[in-house]
Amino acid sequence: MLKKADKNAKRLQRHKRVRRKVFGTPQRPRLCVFRSSNNIYAQIIDDTNRVTLVAASSLDEAVKGAVNHTGNKEAAKMVGEMVAKKAVEDGILDYVGLAHQMLADPYWPKKVKAHHEEDIAPCVGCNECLLAGFSGKHYYCAVNPLCYAEKAYALPLPNGQKRNVLVIGGGPAGMMAAITAKRRGFDVDLYEKEDKLGGTLWPAGGPDFKADVLKLIKYLETQCQKLGVNIHLNTAITKDNLEGDYDKVILAAGSTPAMPPIPGIDTTVLASDYLTHQATVGKKVVVIGAGLAGTEAACDIAGKDGDVTLVEMCPDILFTANHCLNNDQHLRKMVKDRGVKVEANAKVTNITPTSVTFERDGQTMTLECDTVLNAVGFRPNNQLEDLLDEKYDEVAVIGDAVAPRKILTAIHEGYHAIRVME
Repeated sequence: MLKKADKNAKRLQRHKRVRRKVFGTPQRPRLCVFRSSNNIYAQIIDDTNRVTLVAASSLDEAVKGAVNHTGNKEAAKMVGEMVAKKAVEDGILDYVGLAHQMLADPYWPKKVKAHHEEDIAPCVGCNECLLAGFSGKHYYCAVNPLCYAEKAYALPLPNGQKRNVLVIGGGPAGMMAAITAKRRGFDVDLYEKEDKLGGTLWPAGGPDFKADVLKLIKYLETQCQKLGVNIHLNTAITKDNLEGDYDKVILAAGSTPAMPPIPGIDTTVLASDYLTHQATVGKKVVVIGAGLAGTEAACDIAGKDGDVTLVEMCPDILFTANHCLNNDQHLRKMVKDRGVKVEANAKVTNITPTSVTFERDGQTMTLECDTVLNAVGFRPNNQLEDLLDEKYDEVAVIGDAVAPRKILTAIHEGYHAIRVME
C-alpha cells in the first residue's frame, strides 16, 4: 500500500500535469477567493505552484468589518473585488479573469479601478446564462439586457426631447424602467406602496443561500438615486390619486401571494413573509407548494434545524420550474442533504393551525405541525391596467404584473419598455 506521503506526492504531480495542460507553460499566477469557517482568503498560486493565502485581515478595516458582521456570500464577493484589485496593484498577479460577472457587467474592471463598485451590476448566480447556452441560444443575463445584444438593443442617446414617465411599482421591473428612462434624459416619477424598494426580490434573496439577490436591490436603488428618479414610497396608486400628464405609464406593480380556496388557508403563514423576516415558524413545518419559493423556503428552514415537509400537488418538486439544470440539481441535493421530506401528488383538502390534510391515490392523510407555510404561487397585480388604458395613450404592463416569472423577464421588460419609446 502507498504511504500517505506518497499519495500526496502523486496527487501533486497529477495536479501539476493538469495545470500544464490547462494553463500552458510557463504557467501564470491565478487567483481563487474562498472562505473558511471564520475568515475569507484569496488563494494565489504562482508559476512555481507556491500557494499564498492573503487573509481578509490584511485588507482594509472596512472590508474586515463586512466579513465579521455579514459573514455571507455578499461579503465574500466584495472581498473578492478588493483582494483582486490589491493583488494586481501589488504585482502579485498580472491580471484577474472573471466569468459570469463579466456578462452581468463587462465594465467591472473600469468601475473597480475607478472605485465605483456601487455601479457594478451584480451577478446574482441565477445561471440564466447557462440555461440559454444549454438551450442552444446565445447567452442571456438576467441583470444585463444588453448581454450579447450590445448593438441590437443599444439605448438611444438623449436628444434633448423631454418626456414624462410614470412608473407604478418599485420592484426590479419598475426600477429598471425608471433607470432606463433617466438614462434617456426623461423625467420619472416612481410610486411604491411599501416603505422600501425591491418588491419580490426581498423574499427571493431571503434564503441563506441566495443572499446575492439582495445585492441587486442595492444596485438598482443606488442607480435610481444617483440618476435622480423621483421616488415616492408608501404611496399606492389608485383611481382616486391617479393624476398627472405622462407620455408613458409603466405598470410594474408586481404580484401577490395566491390564496387558493382551501378550508383553513387563512391560517397559514405566507412564505414571502417568512423569507422577509416578517413572520417566524415553529420547529415542525409543513410547506404547501414545492415550486421554487416553497422548496427554497423549506431548505432555509431545514438549515436552521427545522423539521420540514413539502406537500406538492404535482408529481415532483420543482415540476414547473424553468431554470438551469445546475440549479435544479443543486436544490434537489439541498433538499436531500437538509433532510426535507416530500409528499408529491398530494392534493391539500384542509388546513388547521397545527395540521395539513391531503388526499393521494384515494387515501386521506394528515400531517401534524407547528406552522403551515403557504407557497402555492403568486398572482399578478394588474388591476389598474384598464384604468390606465382609458387615461393614457402609452401604457406598458411589465414584470410580474403580466404574470409571475423571473428576475430576467422583469429587468429585460423594464429596459425594453423604455428603449422602444419614440
